[in-house]
Amino acid sequence: MVNEKKIEGLGGWLILVQIGFIFSVIINLEFLLYPYGQSVIAFLQQTYNIPSLITILLFCSIIFFYIYSLFLMYQKKKGFVKWAIFTLWYTFGINAIIVLTISGELMNLLFALASAILWTSYFKQSKRVKNTFY
Repeated sequence: MVNEKKIEGLGGWLILVQIGFIFSVIINLEFLLYPYGQSVIAFLQQTYNIPSLITILLFCSIIFFYIYSLFLMYQKKKGFVKWAIFTLWYTFGINAIIVLTISGELMNLLFALASAILWTSYFKQSKRVKNTFY
């Protein structure tokens, strides 16, 4: 009889999820702290308006969602999967708003869409995810 090992833990493809979430926090922090190559304070002094403040708040919310998702992941909480899927689709939505209203950088939007689709599918079908978080 073959002794099958139960697949669980934060290894496998979940390593890429961790790297991606940490990378997303760093990238969003960089944009938040130095938008367009200047400090947030200088940016707000030059362009003190509601859209700029909303953009900053949106980036803060993205950072919070990724950090909270990582917290749930490292605690191996059941809510991680739903929260991570929400975070991915929320990030896609924010990128869609930014692309359509401000930047026009379609590659960011396509990357966010691809990430959301792929990781949502993985979270819903993976045995490792089921064994670790359910």
